[in-house]
Amino acid sequence: MILVVDDEPYISDSILEMLRHENIAAIQTNRPAEAIELMRKQKFVCVLTDIAMPSINGIELAQELRFIRPNIKMICVSGFSEIFEQDLLNAGFDHILPKPFTYREIVGTVKQYL
Repeated sequence: MILVVDDEPYISDSILEMLRHENIAAIQTNRPAEAIELMRKQKFVCVLTDIAMPSINGIELAQELRFIRPNIKMICVSGFSEIFEQDLLNAGFDHILPKPFTYREIVGTVKQYL
């Protein structure tokens, strides 16, 4: 199962719809704190998360989720600048997918981690 975390509901809903269209089991939340609780309760293969979110940003979230499940695959889905790409990889992300992304990009990226 895939966990999608983005504080913008239209983005997380869109990603969820794309994954489900490909028969990839996924759930979404718009709150990073809820993502942490979900990680404690369910087994996820991969997490897609935005970086710029209120209260807990994507880097902090990735660190928290890796503490709970060290081998979880983390994909950053964000409108970041390429300048920060190495910082995001150093923070523990396995893959960086810049916004805007295409259907093919999001599905292809997730499938490589399943």
